[in-house]
Amino acid sequence: MIDKFLVIEEKYNFWDRNIEGFHYWAYIRRTIYESLYLKRSSAHDLKKLSLNDKLLILKDAVINLLNIKFLNENKDIVVRNHPRKIKAFDTSDEVCIYTELLIQSLSKDNLIIMEKSYQGKHVPRIDECDVMYMDFIDIITYITSPILKLMHNRSLLNLEIEMIDVINILENELNLKINPKKILLDVKNLYIHYKIKYFLLNKILNKINPRLIIEVVHYNFENMIINEIAKKKNIRTIELQHGILGKKHINYNYSKKRIHSFFPDEIFLFSEYWKYNTRLPIDDSRQHIVGFPYIEKYVKNNNLYKKRECILFISQATIGYELSKLAVQLGEELRERNLNYKIIYKLHPAEYLCWKVNYPWLYENSDFIEVIDYNINIYNLFEKSFIQIGVYSTALYEGLAFDLETYILNMSEADFVSDLYTSGYAVLINNISDIIYLLKQLNVNKTSKKNHFWSQDALEKMIQLCK
Repeated sequence: MIDKFLVIEEKYNFWDRNIEGFHYWAYIRRTIYESLYLKRSSAHDLKKLSLNDKLLILKDAVINLLNIKFLNENKDIVVRNHPRKIKAFDTSDEVCIYTELLIQSLSKDNLIIMEKSYQGKHVPRIDECDVMYMDFIDIITYITSPILKLMHNRSLLNLEIEMIDVINILENELNLKINPKKILLDVKNLYIHYKIKYFLLNKILNKINPRLIIEVVHYNFENMIINEIAKKKNIRTIELQHGILGKKHINYNYSKKRIHSFFPDEIFLFSEYWKYNTRLPIDDSRQHIVGFPYIEKYVKNNNLYKKRECILFISQATIGYELSKLAVQLGEELRERNLNYKIIYKLHPAEYLCWKVNYPWLYENSDFIEVIDYNINIYNLFEKSFIQIGVYSTALYEGLAFDLETYILNMSEADFVSDLYTSGYAVLINNISDIIYLLKQLNVNKTSKKNHFWSQDALEKMIQLCK
């Protein structure tokens, strides 16, 4: 489906459409594509955050607002790190694994981190690196949006007319029906939020006046706006790969090379594999093969050949219902067969708050399934496991760096990692019987394929390219 989607957006010049400089297709593209994809998904509806959880997040947001740090000096480099922090394997600190080693290697006196909260929280740094909490932008946007909606009423009407045309084109070309109500509401909100955030972020970048912006997740709404502003100011932008790319990821696939104002100037990739399996819009010379310093450092510093007896399930909110059921079924089957393997179920950070409600069977079977949230680094789990089971998590590729046998549960989302099981890096499974069969066929003398996904000497390459 993605190939046809890419053809349609070029055929009808969706990229050139704009309302008062707001190129709405760039900002609503992902939402529309995923809404079409999710119609074909088997994901179950998960219970949302409780009122108490929301109040705690709101309280943290207010605390963050009171701790805003504004700078009156220029900085050479801005780092837009990932808001989700993970416990480091070599310290007790919680860090952004994509940017931290690079930050530690750059001049911290001339660098500032612009950070969003994750689930209402920030993890304070223990060093002297300057950090600007960006939560105030969301609060200002929330407060001022109603006023701007009144001021831009005519523009919103024009936007709705154009968006209905886009929806009609997609319906005719894809031969399906699209409910326009949510999409129209989303794109109108995006327009208003874009106007407010563009103004605020432009002011901040004028104040900092950086030479370079390093970001994680370019398709984050604010990062897209920052990239637009940066291009107008001739500020260099680099994205650090943080997850799966490949030909099925809508945010990294385009039918032709072209300059998109919202897309970073350059991207640092984990290996050649990712470059040649993704249709990026930027020139090949701007796609740099560097590696992933965090995983490289862990593998070098740890003994990966000690005895391994764990089967690791890698969850995600979109597939956790089915995967957690499979984990319980496997545990029961192993006990019946007197097979002494330990099952570990690693939750995704998005599942931490609600997993006991969404997957009560995991909680009920905690005597033979160990459920892990944020208390243990996943690399520590890789090190003591010999099998990993998941659907389409980036962590599956990371597990390959530890030479884990990899099984992919056959769900619609598994299509995102089809290269793994069609190229022999993993095996597609349907049920418990498949797992039991594969356990009997394990090859202890298998050939390692981890370097297909991870280039070496990553940090040294990144430092040189950031000069």
